Amino acid sequence: MMADQEHMGQTTDDDLLAGAIPISAEDMVEEAEDDILTPIDVSEPLDIGKKEVTKPALIDGNVVGSSKIRTFQSDQLHKDEWTRETNSDGTGASHCKTFFAKLRQDAIHHLDDQINTWLDEHPEYEVKFSTSCVGKLVGKTNEDAVFMTVWV
Repeated sequence: MMADQEHMGQTTDDDLLAGAIPISAEDMVEEAEDDILTPIDVSEPLDIGKKEVTKPALIDGNVVGSSKIRTFQSDQLHKDEWTRETNSDGTGASHCKTFFAKLRQDAIHHLDDQINTWLDEHPEYEVKFSTSCVGKLVGKTNEDAVFMTVWV
C-alpha cells in the first residue's frame, strides 16, 4: 500500500520533505543587472502626469518612541468627490465612510475623534445610521480591530 493511501490522502510534512528537491541558497538569489536599475531622487515629488505626489506630512507632532496615536496626512485634505447629492431630509443614505481602530482604549478614543472631526468638517451630512463590527486588521501583523461605517 502506498504512503498516501495509508494516510487517506493526507500528506505530512515528512512526506513533503522526503520528496523535495534540494535547492542551494545561491540558486535562490537572482542577480540584478545594473543597467536595469535606475536611481531616483526621492526628495522631489514624482512626475506621474498632471497630479503631483508629495510625501505625507506628520500633523500631530513628531514624538519618537511615543505610544501616542499619530495621524499622517498629505498636504491637501481629502475632499469627498461624490457625484450623488447627499440628502438632509432623513429619507435615506446616499454615501458611507468607514473608520477603523485597533482594540485599545486610546485607539478607540482616536476613532471617536476621527468620526467627530469628519462630521464637523461636513455639516451638510446627516447621519442616517452606522454599523460596526470587530475583525482582523491585516498588515505586517494581524490585529483585532473595530470597523465602523457611518452612512450619510
